Amino acid sequence: MLVEGASFDRFRFPTRRVQGGCVVGPFTAVWHWSVELVDRAGRVGVGFVTSPRHPEPGPSADEIRGVFDREARDLVVGRDPGQLSQRLLRHGGALGPSRWVWWAVELAVWDLLGQQLERPLWHLLGGTGEPVPAYASGLEYHLGAEEVAEFLRAARADGFTAFKAKVGFPDLRFEIDRLRMMREVIGPDSQLMVDANRAWTAKEAIRRAWAYEKAGLDIYWLEDPCRNDDLSELARVREAVPFTHLCVGDYLDLDGKRRLLECGATDMLRVHGHLGVALQASWLASNHGKDVVVGNSTLNVGAHSASAMPNVKVMEYSFQGFDQFLTSGISFENGHAVLPTTPGHGIALAPDAKAELRA
Repeated sequence: MLVEGASFDRFRFPTRRVQGGCVVGPFTAVWHWSVELVDRAGRVGVGFVTSPRHPEPGPSADEIRGVFDREARDLVVGRDPGQLSQRLLRHGGALGPSRWVWWAVELAVWDLLGQQLERPLWHLLGGTGEPVPAYASGLEYHLGAEEVAEFLRAARADGFTAFKAKVGFPDLRFEIDRLRMMREVIGPDSQLMVDANRAWTAKEAIRRAWAYEKAGLDIYWLEDPCRNDDLSELARVREAVPFTHLCVGDYLDLDGKRRLLECGATDMLRVHGHLGVALQASWLASNHGKDVVVGNSTLNVGAHSASAMPNVKVMEYSFQGFDQFLTSGISFENGHAVLPTTPGHGIALAPDAKAELRA
């Protein structure tokens, strides 16, 4: 059953709380695009992607349509989703804004194929369908201490045993006191990770990591301490902090991820949930004996690709509250992502929410 046509939308999703990190935010909304591919039987495959200029709106729906018309229409419309799923999986060369359009198209193709074959996406990708371990990510840099503690207590009550904190505060003493508070709330048996959002030099990253260690904080991984494209500096940090893991990679393209692994500049490879790049990157990581961490993905669709990666350690969940706008999606229970059994990716916006959120 061939792809008959395509349509495009842009949505503004309000978050449940102020979110951000030391170099991003504060923000109270996230912008998503959608691409819908329709077949002759009226089935609709939907691809979502977060705006590349998040938290700004990014391109309009008309601009997305323009990129699709220039680059993808002739390759997609009138084609078989089964064939496209393999061709687009290997489309690793798109650069700039168009790469996000390709990622959305790719997800829509797989969603449509799953509906045609009446199989969930994780099944088509070779996943097990087992719940995927997740960690609680507050994106809490701009919250006060009591708000952070309240978030952590709620996440712990939901069954999460791994938590990630935003760091990069100007005052190291303030940062350590904040992390100590978080450690006290989550307990000594939970994992605590930190994310610096590429804010530091290598020297500062090393200084901070050693300060955490001397404070007895037991940090499981240090994420994005400095520029991801400066591989020599990342390797220097990794060598200097043997008591923790370096977790890097989701802001690099596939070639950058390959070079990161070849340089030995990370202990764990971070990917977003975009299907083609994520799966190929997991294969690269496996060849280097590295675990994969799946970072935030649009509406948590990365749970499907995480299920298909045998070397996935854990995936990120940020409690943004977008589930309130969905009729179906990825749910989280006892600290795990629960994969849907419906055909395709199983994520659907409620009709009234589509009208309310369209922007």
